[in-house]
Amino acid sequence: MKKIAICCMVLWATALAACKDDRTVVLDQPRPSFSLVESDEESAESTWLSAEYDYSGGGVITQVGFSYKREDQNVYTDVVCADGEWTERNAWYRLEGLQPETTYRYYCYVVVDGVRCNSISNTFTTAPEGTDPSKPEPVFGDPSAHGVTSSGATVQCSYTYRGDQRIDKSGFRYRKSSESAYREIASAEPASPIVCTLAGLEPNTAYTINAYVVVEGRTYRSADAVFTTVGDASQTVPSFGSPVSYGVTATSAGMACTFSYGGDATKITEAGFRYKTAAASSYTARAVSTAPGEKSITVDGLSSSTAYDFHLYVVVDGKTYRSAEGSFTTQKQSGTQSGAKYAGWAELPAEQVKSGDYYYAYHITDVNNATGRKARNYGVCYSNELKCAVWVAAPMHPFYAAKNVKRTDAYGSDPDIPISQPGKWTGYTRGHMLGSAERLVSRTANVQVFYHSNIAPQLGQPYFNTGGGAWNTLEDWVDTQWANTSDTTYQVIGSYWANKNKKVGGTTIPTHYYKVLLRTKGHKNKWVVDCSRDELQCIAIMVEHRTYSKNEVPQPSQYQSKGMLHSVKEMEEMTGLTFFPNVPNAPKDTYNASDWGL
Repeated sequence: MKKIAICCMVLWATALAACKDDRTVVLDQPRPSFSLVESDEESAESTWLSAEYDYSGGGVITQVGFSYKREDQNVYTDVVCADGEWTERNAWYRLEGLQPETTYRYYCYVVVDGVRCNSISNTFTTAPEGTDPSKPEPVFGDPSAHGVTSSGATVQCSYTYRGDQRIDKSGFRYRKSSESAYREIASAEPASPIVCTLAGLEPNTAYTINAYVVVEGRTYRSADAVFTTVGDASQTVPSFGSPVSYGVTATSAGMACTFSYGGDATKITEAGFRYKTAAASSYTARAVSTAPGEKSITVDGLSSSTAYDFHLYVVVDGKTYRSAEGSFTTQKQSGTQSGAKYAGWAELPAEQVKSGDYYYAYHITDVNNATGRKARNYGVCYSNELKCAVWVAAPMHPFYAAKNVKRTDAYGSDPDIPISQPGKWTGYTRGHMLGSAERLVSRTANVQVFYHSNIAPQLGQPYFNTGGGAWNTLEDWVDTQWANTSDTTYQVIGSYWANKNKKVGGTTIPTHYYKVLLRTKGHKNKWVVDCSRDELQCIAIMVEHRTYSKNEVPQPSQYQSKGMLHSVKEMEEMTGLTFFPNVPNAPKDTYNASDWGL
């Protein structure tokens, strides 16, 4: 069967609570450990659930089963595996009576001497009505249009395909919404996302688009979407598209609008957005570049639960032109979640208050020793209880890795964290969270990554924290996501404890390590905070912390099939952290492996 779910360890006392099952209790004896929990062969109404687990305790397994619910519901339903559907190491169950095209969450449970232990939860989505599970169809996201002008647009749509058949081609169909006949344009590459550039469109006209994928000669199509071109670019006054808001939170919002201008562009002296509360009489202005095209900004410092009006304006030859008025209402302020320490650091998770346990440090370094220029290096959350970093967050860009100095090996305690920090462990290597090779821009930058707050216990040989090992392979792959690019990849490197059984040198040894990544799609040279959801991509990759044989080391091309990929939202559920709170449009609830070359 195709491995489309995640490999996972059993949740212990703290992690078990994430399953939200009040029957879960803590065992004093050894617990079952789950090595695999997956779904497979989804049809419109059914799927196979299966699990692999190990139990070496002295208790008796009295029941095995699965619990599931629709993703949008709160209550799980248990199904019990009958005799012949489970052994001491395996369980499987045919789940039927499901709804088509619906996402379900599920987990496996094992009852030992009357005590129930749950695996981590996972999701699957049933197929559309009438789908043959042996020949799955592509599943499309929503098509969208960007960079819309009076005569053209870039259209994009992501899709996933789990079948083994050949993908012949992909592309878009488009037509005037007032007409019935479509024109067709093929994409340069059939892989997801499908991206095409439309030209020769008519100004101020609504167009209907849908994406298509051809699999073994059979064509599949996405849902329709509609966009409208802007006014005639030959006009000598600016022509505006419709203003839209996006990423609205309790204190911030994004605004976007398009304008075209057919006259002498040098006469445009100013452009920007103006916004105000609906009850106010005066606007606040924020400037943008004066070049015609799509404009967007994100503003913060707004009042919660408040209605705002806004518009795009352009000044030509001293005369001000403006778009139609847009509006949005900020969300209610919950007041339950601390934000990130610095609003401008897109990579930072939200701080959590754990008195006497969590300590935070934010390191600033010189970019170049000769010039004295400064830049942020990384932020870290360090646990006094676990004596290990919970996370390290850092921006990744080629200028940080300029080879100006050699590795310093300057191991030492973090001076900004006023507690003891073990930095060496018997049987484990000194594993960097943020690597030394990524911070060779200056001596100060490299010294800081040797602080013990950035060093964690990692297995060396065989094949974890060593050349060609599981962790090093992931580090090398991550480097390909930002090396020689114009944009920044924002990275969170984290430790995870499925159990807290092993302690060495005062440190509780993590059972897993992970990386959470965020960047623009196509390495767009734009700050992620100002990007729309469709301009961003994020993903999480988790590696089990254990010894590997050389042939066992997961390669990037295997990350999806081995269940190592997760959405950032899933990682938040597992860790209890909040990632990228400074980037409200980060698509944390989804990921597309092909966006990352996986």
